[in-house]
Amino acid sequence: MTDKPEVKTSKAIDDARVAAQKVSDAAKAHGTMLSFACKDIGMDCKFQTTAPTEAELMKKIAEHAKSAHKIETISAELMGKIKKAIKK
Repeated sequence: MTDKPEVKTSKAIDDARVAAQKVSDAAKAHGTMLSFACKDIGMDCKFQTTAPTEAELMKKIAEHAKSAHKIETISAELMGKIKKAIKK
């Protein structure tokens, strides 16, 4: 009995990954990828990334900010700069 919820959870995760990949593939096909580069907000950094949604892009930016720039929390001021630098 305890195996069934794990299997369903695993299937749900797999389904979510497939759905996310379809969204990503569709965005790429339609040229709707969003992009960001640290240099566009005045950083001396070569980091660049893309994602099909702003939420996914922000996750990548936040991870990079933490690991490369030791920024644990993105301030409102920095968030404003980041959002203005996102290219569609």
